[in-house]
Amino acid sequence: MDVMTAVLARRSIRSYERKSVDRELLLKMIGAARLAPSAVNLQPLEYIVVDDEPAVSLLFVHTRMGALLPQEKRPTAGKHPAAYIAVLVNTAIMKSGYEYDVGCAAQTILLAAVAFEIGACFIRNIDRDEIRRLLAVPAGYEIDSMIAVGYPAHAPVAEDTDGDDVRYYLDESGIHRVPKRTMDKIVHLNRF
Repeated sequence: MDVMTAVLARRSIRSYERKSVDRELLLKMIGAARLAPSAVNLQPLEYIVVDDEPAVSLLFVHTRMGALLPQEKRPTAGKHPAAYIAVLVNTAIMKSGYEYDVGCAAQTILLAAVAFEIGACFIRNIDRDEIRRLLAVPAGYEIDSMIAVGYPAHAPVAEDTDGDDVRYYLDESGIHRVPKRTMDKIVHLNRF
């Protein structure tokens, strides 16, 4: 799959089939992220792969996906991901400014997932204290985010919007719609 196809196909997947993801694929995704840009090439990011079903179920309770959806339409335990990738920052290497590294690495993982025909969702709305405890994350590491990974149980659709409301939603048929601002609203050529 070429890069533009992956970019255009990538959507945040919040509901998953009950099918495990091969650990080798998870490691390949992280291997790709390892090569993502890093400020001053400091490479402060480390990862925890969680693919053990009981541990994934415990983590699901401490990650919140689909916050804009009505409570009854949010992902349920029966549709939770097959795995999580915890994105950690080693603060002995970098104490601040690592958010850019995280963004580059996370997007790389998300695109690699698409290339493997796997769904993923970047999540920052998480209970970091509980995740730290569950994953035994030592002091000196920040838990920046979690990436949910699994085989999609739904197919979100991106759609152009000419308004300012970009909140995603479920339409009357239950299709997850993701409004995206149009190019004429975000591109300014040569000057604002």
